[in-house]
Amino acid sequence: MLTTSQLKTLLHTHNLRLTKRLGQHHLVDARAIQRIIDQCALSAHEAVVEIGAGLGALTEPIARRSARVAAVEVDAGIAALLVERVGALGLGNVTVIQQDILTFDWEAAAPAVAVGAIPYQITSPILVALTQARRYIRRAVLVMQHEVARRLIATPGTKSYGRLSVLGQYG
Repeated sequence: MLTTSQLKTLLHTHNLRLTKRLGQHHLVDARAIQRIIDQCALSAHEAVVEIGAGLGALTEPIARRSARVAAVEVDAGIAALLVERVGALGLGNVTVIQQDILTFDWEAAAPAVAVGAIPYQITSPILVALTQARRYIRRAVLVMQHEVARRLIATPGTKSYGRLSVLGQYG
Protein backbone atom coordinates (compact mmCIF):
# COMPACT_ATOMS: atom_id res chain seq x y z
CA MET A 1 0.00 0.00 0.00
CA LEU A 2 1.16 3.51 -0.77
CA THR A 3 1.91 5.94 2.01
CA THR A 4 1.20 9.65 1.60
CA SER A 5 4.89 10.39 1.01
CA GLN A 6 5.19 7.58 -1.57
CA LEU A 7 2.10 8.89 -3.36
CA LYS A 8 3.52 12.42 -3.48
CA THR A 9 6.87 11.11 -4.70
CA LEU A 10 5.26 9.02 -7.46
CA LEU A 11 3.15 11.94 -8.64
CA HIS A 12 6.13 14.32 -8.57
CA THR A 13 8.49 11.86 -10.29
CA HIS A 14 6.01 11.33 -13.13
CA ASN A 15 5.07 15.03 -13.29
CA LEU A 16 1.43 14.31 -12.44
CA ARG A 17 -0.95 16.50 -10.48
CA LEU A 18 -4.31 15.77 -8.91
CA THR A 19 -7.00 18.03 -10.35
CA LYS A 20 -10.06 19.52 -8.69
CA ARG A 21 -11.89 19.29 -12.01
CA LEU A 22 -11.77 15.47 -11.80
CA GLY A 23 -12.42 15.43 -8.05
CA GLN A 24 -9.28 13.36 -7.59
CA HIS A 25 -8.37 12.01 -4.20
CA HIS A 26 -6.25 8.99 -3.37
CA LEU A 27 -6.79 6.60 -0.49
CA VAL A 28 -3.77 6.16 1.75
CA ASP A 29 -5.39 5.27 5.07
CA ALA A 30 -4.78 1.55 5.67
CA ARG A 31 -7.75 1.23 8.04
CA ALA A 32 -10.14 2.82 5.54
CA ILE A 33 -8.87 0.56 2.78
CA GLN A 34 -9.30 -2.51 4.98
CA ARG A 35 -12.86 -1.48 5.88
CA ILE A 36 -13.74 -1.09 2.21
CA ILE A 37 -12.20 -4.48 1.36
CA ASP A 38 -14.07 -6.11 4.26
CA GLN A 39 -17.37 -4.61 3.06
CA CYS A 40 -16.75 -5.99 -0.44
CA ALA A 41 -16.82 -9.56 0.94
CA LEU A 42 -15.19 -10.77 -2.27
CA SER A 43 -14.85 -14.38 -3.27
CA ALA A 44 -12.12 -15.78 -5.50
CA HIS A 45 -14.47 -16.25 -8.46
CA GLU A 46 -15.86 -12.68 -8.64
CA ALA A 47 -15.14 -9.94 -11.13
CA VAL A 48 -14.71 -6.40 -9.85
CA VAL A 49 -14.97 -3.03 -11.55
CA GLU A 50 -13.05 -0.44 -9.58
CA ILE A 51 -14.35 3.08 -10.16
CA GLY A 52 -11.55 5.65 -10.11
CA ALA A 53 -8.69 3.25 -9.47
CA GLY A 54 -6.10 5.99 -9.09
CA LEU A 55 -2.70 4.51 -8.25
CA GLY A 56 -4.12 1.24 -6.99
CA ALA A 57 -4.64 1.56 -3.23
CA LEU A 58 -7.74 -0.64 -3.52
CA THR A 59 -6.70 -2.41 -6.71
CA GLU A 60 -4.00 -4.55 -5.12
CA PRO A 61 -6.05 -5.95 -2.21
CA ILE A 62 -9.08 -6.42 -4.48
CA ALA A 63 -6.99 -8.31 -7.03
CA ARG A 64 -5.66 -10.65 -4.36
CA ARG A 65 -9.24 -11.60 -3.38
CA SER A 66 -11.04 -11.82 -6.73
CA ALA A 67 -10.83 -13.48 -10.13
CA ARG A 68 -10.35 -10.31 -12.15
CA VAL A 69 -10.36 -6.55 -11.79
CA ALA A 70 -11.20 -3.87 -14.33
CA ALA A 71 -9.48 -0.82 -12.81
CA VAL A 72 -11.18 2.15 -14.47
CA GLU A 73 -9.34 5.48 -14.28
CA VAL A 74 -10.24 8.60 -16.29
CA ASP A 75 -6.86 10.36 -15.95
CA ALA A 76 -4.52 9.13 -18.70
CA GLY A 77 -1.31 9.88 -16.77
CA ILE A 78 -2.54 8.19 -13.60
CA ALA A 79 -3.82 5.21 -15.62
CA ALA A 80 -0.43 4.80 -17.33
CA LEU A 81 1.34 4.86 -13.97
CA LEU A 82 -1.16 2.34 -12.59
CA VAL A 83 -0.34 -0.01 -15.48
CA GLU A 84 3.33 0.16 -14.41
CA ARG A 85 2.46 -0.45 -10.74
CA VAL A 86 0.16 -3.39 -11.57
CA GLY A 87 2.93 -4.96 -13.65
CA ALA A 88 5.54 -4.45 -10.94
CA LEU A 89 3.21 -6.04 -8.37
CA GLY A 90 2.60 -9.04 -10.65
CA LEU A 91 -1.17 -8.59 -10.70
CA GLY A 92 -2.01 -10.49 -13.88
CA ASN A 93 -5.74 -10.45 -13.16
CA VAL A 94 -5.96 -6.64 -13.37
CA THR A 95 -6.81 -4.75 -16.53
CA VAL A 96 -6.38 -0.99 -16.34
CA ILE A 97 -8.93 0.84 -18.46
CA GLN A 98 -8.37 4.53 -19.13
CA GLN A 99 -11.97 5.67 -19.51
CA ASP A 100 -14.68 7.80 -17.95
CA ILE A 101 -16.78 5.48 -15.74
CA LEU A 102 -19.91 7.20 -17.07
CA THR A 103 -19.26 5.61 -20.48
CA PHE A 104 -18.20 2.19 -19.14
CA ASP A 105 -19.82 -0.91 -20.67
CA TRP A 106 -21.16 -2.71 -17.59
CA GLU A 107 -22.68 -5.49 -19.66
CA ALA A 108 -19.23 -6.53 -20.91
CA ALA A 109 -17.99 -6.80 -17.31
CA ALA A 110 -21.05 -8.64 -15.96
CA PRO A 111 -21.62 -9.94 -13.45
CA ALA A 112 -19.40 -7.59 -11.44
CA VAL A 113 -18.99 -6.02 -8.05
CA ALA A 114 -18.63 -2.23 -8.32
CA VAL A 115 -16.17 -0.67 -5.87
CA GLY A 116 -14.84 2.84 -5.51
CA ALA A 117 -14.33 6.06 -3.62
CA ILE A 118 -16.29 8.26 -5.96
CA PRO A 119 -15.74 11.98 -6.51
CA TYR A 120 -18.42 14.31 -5.17
CA GLN A 121 -18.81 16.18 -8.47
CA ILE A 122 -20.05 13.12 -10.31
CA THR A 123 -21.63 11.08 -7.52
CA SER A 124 -25.17 11.59 -8.84
CA PRO A 125 -24.33 10.65 -12.45
CA ILE A 126 -22.41 7.59 -11.24
CA LEU A 127 -25.33 6.46 -9.10
CA VAL A 128 -27.69 6.95 -12.04
CA ALA A 129 -25.35 4.92 -14.29
CA LEU A 130 -25.08 2.14 -11.70
CA THR A 131 -28.85 2.06 -11.32
CA GLN A 132 -29.28 1.80 -15.09
CA ALA A 133 -26.72 -1.03 -15.19
CA ARG A 134 -28.06 -2.82 -12.10
CA ARG A 135 -28.74 -6.09 -13.92
CA TYR A 136 -24.99 -6.39 -14.58
CA ILE A 137 -23.85 -5.48 -11.06
CA ARG A 138 -23.96 -8.02 -8.23
CA ARG A 139 -23.42 -5.39 -5.54
CA ALA A 140 -21.72 -2.05 -5.05
CA VAL A 141 -19.44 -0.81 -2.29
CA LEU A 142 -19.00 2.93 -2.64
CA VAL A 143 -17.33 5.58 -0.52
CA MET A 144 -19.03 8.95 -0.84
CA GLN A 145 -19.58 12.14 1.07
CA HIS A 146 -21.79 11.95 4.11
CA GLU A 147 -24.26 14.48 2.65
CA VAL A 148 -24.83 12.29 -0.41
CA ALA A 149 -25.37 9.20 1.74
CA ARG A 150 -27.94 11.12 3.77
CA ARG A 151 -29.79 12.07 0.58
CA LEU A 152 -29.78 8.41 -0.52
CA ILE A 153 -31.60 7.27 2.62
CA ALA A 154 -33.83 10.33 3.11
CA THR A 155 -37.55 9.77 3.57
CA PRO A 156 -40.35 11.55 1.69
CA GLY A 157 -41.21 14.94 3.11
CA THR A 158 -37.72 15.66 4.46
CA LYS A 159 -35.44 18.40 3.17
CA SER A 160 -32.89 15.86 1.86
CA TYR A 161 -35.45 13.80 -0.08
CA GLY A 162 -35.10 13.95 -3.86
CA ARG A 163 -33.95 12.14 -6.99
CA LEU A 164 -31.08 10.38 -5.21
CA SER A 165 -33.43 9.17 -2.48
CA VAL A 166 -35.68 7.56 -5.06
CA LEU A 167 -32.68 5.98 -6.84
CA GLY A 168 -31.16 4.75 -3.59
CA GLN A 169 -34.40 3.18 -2.43
CA TYR A 170 -35.48 1.76 -5.75
CA GLY A 171 -36.06 -1.96 -5.30
